[in-house]
Parts: sequence; C-alpha cells; structure tokens
Amino acid sequence: MNATIDMSFRDDGTRKNGPSSTISLDLRTAVDEVNRTKGVPKCVKKVLTSLVEQLSSLSLALDRVSSERDCLALENQNLRDRLRKFEAEGNQSSPKKLTERHSSQPHESNDYNENERLRSVVISGIPEHNGF
Repeated sequence: MNATIDMSFRDDGTRKNGPSSTISLDLRTAVDEVNRTKGVPKCVKKVLTSLVEQLSSLSLALDRVSSERDCLALENQNLRDRLRKFEAEGNQSSPKKLTERHSSQPHESNDYNENERLRSVVISGIPEHNGF
C-alpha cells in the first residue's frame, strides 16, 4: 500500500516539486481488493477503509492549507513591497516643523481659571473640585 504524499518543503517554506498530495489509485485499488476478499476479518477491512478516508481527508486539507499559505506569502510580499516604497517616499520628503499652535507650550492666556481648565484632566463619574 503506497500513498503518494510529498510533504517536503524548501527552506523558504514553499513545497518542493514532487508527486501530487492525492492518494494513489494503487492504494485505493488495494484496499478495495482487501474489502472484497472473504478471508480478511471485517475489523481489518474497517481499519483499512478508515485509514484511507483519513489519509484522503488529510491530503485535501494539505492542499487547502498549501494553497492558503501560497496566497498569504504573495500578500505578504506585496505588503513588504508597499512598505519599502512607503518608507522610501518618507525618507525623501523633508520633515515638517510643528507650528506654535501644535507645540507643547501652554496657551498664552492670562486668565488663571482658563489656564487651570486647559491643564485639567476630566475623569468620567468623578465630580470636579471647585477650589482651594
């Protein structure tokens, strides 16, 4: 009984060229022959049939996961290319200076209450303290 499943991969994560990950016709034929043979116990036939079904299911899952991995690798490469392009454009443009309005300097108001209001932190559900 021989399954043609090649689960070998290259260092970069891509699958090596090899036989298809589908179960070989020889294996299915052999299991069918065993199932038709009268001298083989039913439990052995059940086990072999179950193993072939599981192997087939795993083979399909491997194909699906491999396909998804290939799509994700392509998407990852595209995103890396876009990121490199974005970083290259960012390095070429000159940094913009902050205007005084956006600087960390306090507001130029002489009103003490206004300055206190601007630097206060409001926490939801806690009443404000009205004075010192």
